[in-house]
Amino acid sequence: MGRWLPKEEREKRDKKIVELYQQGISTQSISARFGQVDIYSTLRRHGIEPSQRIQPPREERDRKDQEIIKLYQSGATYRAIIQSLGLSGASAVTYALARHQIPLRGRQIRGEKE
Repeated sequence: MGRWLPKEEREKRDKKIVELYQQGISTQSISARFGQVDIYSTLRRHGIEPSQRIQPPREERDRKDQEIIKLYQSGATYRAIIQSLGLSGASAVTYALARHQIPLRGRQIRGEKE
């Protein structure tokens, strides 16, 4: 388990974990942010069953998709997009591009010019 926290700090951390989860952030991403914290137990203590994945509102997803597309079309790599937007993995980028029918760039071999 993580280091011991005073009750007030633990409650503040737990509240933030619940907020992030309710915003549609994956448990994996939340765990990466907070370190050794049992995310599932925290959510259950607050009446949330983690298997009931909460989807972000459509407007929020569309906004995030537009950010992904803008970065991708400006030449950013998948890794740069993931790190910039705090995404959980490459599939988030791939799905966003596919939803909006954005053609994928070909894989460029090092040293090769497009």
